[in-house]
Amino acid sequence: MHCFAQHDNGRRWGWAKGREVAAVYLATVLAILGIRWSGLTAWWTTPAILIAAGIVPFLARRQSPPAILRVETICRDLGLTVCTSLAILPLTYLAIGLLTRLGIAMPFAQARPSNYAVWVLYQFLYTAVAEEVFFRGYLLSNALKVFKTAKSQHPTANIGLPGRNQHSAFCIQHLPPIVLSAACFALAHAVLQGQAAGLLTFLPGLVLGWLFVRTRTLVSPILFHGLANVFWQLAISR
Repeated sequence: MHCFAQHDNGRRWGWAKGREVAAVYLATVLAILGIRWSGLTAWWTTPAILIAAGIVPFLARRQSPPAILRVETICRDLGLTVCTSLAILPLTYLAIGLLTRLGIAMPFAQARPSNYAVWVLYQFLYTAVAEEVFFRGYLLSNALKVFKTAKSQHPTANIGLPGRNQHSAFCIQHLPPIVLSAACFALAHAVLQGQAAGLLTFLPGLVLGWLFVRTRTLVSPILFHGLANVFWQLAISR
């Protein structure tokens, strides 16, 4: 009876948490749209809404949001960011060239900034920080908890898997929440930018989710996000 009670409690918690995350996501997107439609938008409004939506639910439950960084793992996290950037950004440049030759419209790109230094700082300190606090810090971290709870309720959850199979199970377990967060990331970009091409941000969303899962901090996703934004702007407006 105790096991059945735990199963029911876990299922109820999972559904409640899922509804909460969906409601916060929808409210956040609608709030940003409302601000933009009202004409009251400023350079700081969207980042402020995203940061508030990513932190307030944790504070309301008296919980700590995911750490920005951990001193004991900072070198490893920075190394992972560098390696990921060296692997992904050149492939992105080649993909941009291919899509351009095929005549496929590129996702939203800002007008060439008049002051690149200020623009780069904005990409890292506002855009990247705000979007990562919300999409990875809040949405993905909670999705990981929901899927972990669902996995623990599965009849085979406690069956041991030796060696490489155990590592594969770890990767498979984290894939659904990473895909879900990347889909929400892409959908928000498409809706807020008013361009279907914004759905292409699903691909970097997968990378950002993977970085968060690997490090369990936000520093690596933030740095890669900022680098990717700057790289994209320079490549698309060349």
